[in-house]
Amino acid sequence: MTEIIYCRGGCGFRGDKTQLHYEPSGRGAYRREEYYCDKCHEKRLRIKKLLAAQNNYRNQLPKLLSRNHFSKK
Repeated sequence: MTEIIYCRGGCGFRGDKTQLHYEPSGRGAYRREEYYCDKCHEKRLRIKKLLAAQNNYRNQLPKLLSRNHFSKK
């Protein structure tokens, strides 16, 4: 018998584990199992890529400003 699980993305989709994408949440003993439908899974991947790009830009910004691009010659 398959267990019916709701999507954690808030869309209301429900299905068994084979129809959903597994993604662990939390660390160590506090880790939970979260399952997402295809639509919510793609949305989470886009958000993760955007946040990674923002962090990379934020980390490179001090290096770019220290090069004196705007100094007068």
